[in-house]
Amino acid sequence: MKKARAALLLAAALMLALGFAGCEGKSGGSGSNASSSVEGGNGGNNGGNGDNGGDGNGNGDGGDGNGNGDNGGDGNGNGDGGDGDNGGDGNGNGDGNGDGNGDNGDGNGNGDGDNGGDGNGNGDGDGENNGGYKKEGGEIVNGFVLPPYPDPKVNDSTLLGIDSNNNGVRDDVERWLIFKYKDDHRIVTEIGFQGARAYQIAIQDPSKAKETTKLVEAAQDCNSYFRNYADLFGEPILIDHSIITTTAFKTVQFNTKQRIKAFFAYDKALSGGVYELPRAGKRRELCTFDVDALLKETK
Repeated sequence: MKKARAALLLAAALMLALGFAGCEGKSGGSGSNASSSVEGGNGGNNGGNGDNGGDGNGNGDGGDGNGNGDNGGDGNGNGDGGDGDNGGDGNGNGDGNGDGNGDNGDGNGNGDGDNGGDGNGNGDGDGENNGGYKKEGGEIVNGFVLPPYPDPKVNDSTLLGIDSNNNGVRDDVERWLIFKYKDDHRIVTEIGFQGARAYQIAIQDPSKAKETTKLVEAAQDCNSYFRNYADLFGEPILIDHSIITTTAFKTVQFNTKQRIKAFFAYDKALSGGVYELPRAGKRRELCTFDVDALLKETK
């Protein structure tokens, strides 16, 4: 009897230790592209602590850090750790300072940073004090009218997000491009718009990738002209990099799991294809904006 009672007491102690104490979770935030999250540990009654995931207040996975990035906020139930690329703490608002420094700080994650940008992912943004700009939009920056800053929860709830001015570019991406290249010639921002529009079309139906990639390639060829070849035709070189292939741009354009998944499906569908490169002089013709009118402007 004594041995049986001792065995029962030992089993009960093990159950308490394993079932109710909670276990350590893995990292909550995903990586630099805010692509996917890693589950926190099993919670138990008090929830396991995820390294970056937040505390779970119930059984199951570590809490869902509703903000993005390091130290995602406390979750109130089951869920994965928060996504993000060094985004702000908490449930949307937080420390938005991330990669690099812009005029008002580069904002990362969903929501506004203390001095960071509005918008998702990396980018020069308004900052919490909005840098003097109104979130409702309507003001002009480098000749472009700012669209309203979209509610991140609404904007990120669908594949295509919010495009309030119907120009084919998601509002948060448009604002990011305007601020990012506000000190450059307007052609540079227009190239960014062209690429953003192309990707919006491409991710709608990845099965048509070999058709829609022509739009993406046109934006890249237009970019290439003003990066590498314009001076051969008596026109100015305006940019030193390819806008829509940068990590910074893709982090903003493909900032949710749904958008990342669609982009990967599009990219995969291009596998095995053969694609022609146009001659240097023809690349200018692939710009979808009025190049002649914009070149008359000085910067």
